[in-house]
Amino acid sequence: MLKARKRCDITHGKDMQLTEAWYQELREETGERIINGMCDTILSGPLG
Repeated sequence: MLKARKRCDITHGKDMQLTEAWYQELREETGERIINGMCDTILSGPLG
């Protein structure tokens, strides 16, 4: 939960410099890290 709140602060502009840096990273993202993160979340959850 705390990780999600921290990410929300970054993605929703609480600190615009962090938000801009995060969006810059996304421009270079292939999607592999995103998919791997989703898999980790699913497999480590209560139903995984």
